[in-house]
Amino acid sequence: MMEGKVKIEYSAVFTREENGLYSVEFPNLPGCVTDGESRADAVSNAQEALSGWLASHLVRGRVFDPSDTPESIRAPRNGFVRSIAPSRRTALAVWMRLHRSARGWSQIEAARRLGVSRQTYRRFEDPDAANPGPAMIEGIEDLYQETMLSVQGKDHADRIFRRGIVG
Repeated sequence: MMEGKVKIEYSAVFTREENGLYSVEFPNLPGCVTDGESRADAVSNAQEALSGWLASHLVRGRVFDPSDTPESIRAPRNGFVRSIAPSRRTALAVWMRLHRSARGWSQIEAARRLGVSRQTYRRFEDPDAANPGPAMIEGIEDLYQETMLSVQGKDHADRIFRRGIVG
């Protein structure tokens, strides 16, 4: 069973190339690479690449635990290592899949315990469709016995996650 807060972030290695571009790779996510003309562009592109890469693997039934830390990866001389969070919907899907998998439950079992259809539960683990309402999020928090909502933001979109998931 998973213990404590799970932070859905993955370590990325940023390297300043000779041409001035920043290349970005996620060492523990094979093939997840991007670049950017500036450091800010590279960070933004890294989040987009990470979200797409994770979504693609979630659809195929794979999930990658964000168990590495920037401290565990050596930065290149001309670069740095930084944690990158995927989009909120992708983070929700990863969070739910990790929690369900840690308990050994199928989607059918998780849906039964949550009191929803398998199709409804399945949407929660799909980054393109994940959009549970506040009451459903409370039910998911109760099911997995961990808080995931933020109470800080003034609109629903800003309240999707607590710091235990993103940021």
